[in-house]
Amino acid sequence: EDVVRRFFLTLWNSYYFFVTYARIDGWTPDARPAPPVAEEDISIIPATDELGNFETRVSGLALWEHPDRPFESAVLAANGTAGLIMISFDAQIVTTVPGNFDNGLALSYLQTVNGNRAVIAARDTASDSLRLLRTATEPVEISDWDLSGDTSRLVGARSALCLVHDYVANTLVLFARSGNRVERTLIMPTEADGLDISAAPDLALRNIVACSGDDMSGTVYLLDDAGRVHVQKALPPDAEPNGESQAEPPATELVALPDGDVTRIAVMLQEGESYLLAMVSSGPYVIYAYQ
Repeated sequence: EDVVRRFFLTLWNSYYFFVTYARIDGWTPDARPAPPVAEEDISIIPATDELGNFETRVSGLALWEHPDRPFESAVLAANGTAGLIMISFDAQIVTTVPGNFDNGLALSYLQTVNGNRAVIAARDTASDSLRLLRTATEPVEISDWDLSGDTSRLVGARSALCLVHDYVANTLVLFARSGNRVERTLIMPTEADGLDISAAPDLALRNIVACSGDDMSGTVYLLDDAGRVHVQKALPPDAEPNGESQAEPPATELVALPDGDVTRIAVMLQEGESYLLAMVSSGPYVIYAYQ
């Protein structure tokens, strides 16, 4: 939590400041390619603001972007028995969802009949399920999506790893850990402004501890407990638009991360290139970047 508060939230504020004024000035980047990124440590930026102390252990954080007023975007925190908390950047609690959110949090967006909407996946021990939640903006509040289809995919001891949006199929792929397996569940919008749930084949990989998606390419990066990062398409072949029933290609091992306790991975898209960020806590926290 300390690294997220001191580094990522400051990074988000800096990014938003840059984008806002770049758009006002009509600035666009030139055509020069981005320099290659070598493996290197990234220094932690001292925080100028803090979100405050949480009541219990935070098991997941996500950034929610306000659809109309980006300056009113907020942080979501899975805060155990204190609930799922939405906190503004000036450290004010916007809203809270009661429950016991203690094992993972994922957020992505899906094009629905009412526009681009957030889909939040969070493990709620109180209801023994993965809950799929939506946001409203006037006023800001969080509520459960109306679900149809195979909702049994969300029940039981599962923890959300990540959500990946395949833009072409307009489908969210939920990756959730159940024991040492990773289940893959498809989430599609309905005409009644709800979500339809369906099963997809489990991943062949085992012992996955974290993942992150690249929505632009519909791929997922998966971190196992040995520090290896694997990459593959998020959707199975027969779920692709005009897809055919065929064997799914095995995941490709992308990189073996440095020795240490790798706690998080994330994917960043910059000028058309994907970069993998990995946070390692072997002694002091270190963040590595790979192109």
